[in-house]
Amino acid sequence: MGRFDPIREVFPKVSYSDDASSMDIVYIEGLTGQTVIGIDQSELHEAQTVRLSLAIGVPSLRACVSDRIEDTVNYAAVRDAVLGLLSSHGVQLLRCLPSRSLS
Repeated sequence: MGRFDPIREVFPKVSYSDDASSMDIVYIEGLTGQTVIGIDQSELHEAQTVRLSLAIGVPSLRACVSDRIEDTVNYAAVRDAVLGLLSSHGVQLLRCLPSRSLS
């Protein structure tokens, strides 16, 4: 539980607005965890394994200038937040899970 596969490389300079600001997209693929989710009574008693892939946008330049983890994606913090969400979300439809907050 809570294991994730190697992280794909960062893809630089994806424009996200008209003012030519740029973002890096960090991809985390294959993050797995256990959660109770489903609509049938048989699904609501035992945890099931879910596998998630995430794409997280961060401003391109900030981390390169500062060299600080606080200015980019902290993979351990993302993992902890996702695993916390999986243990406490309270939804039945898997489709609803991504709309829950990771904060």
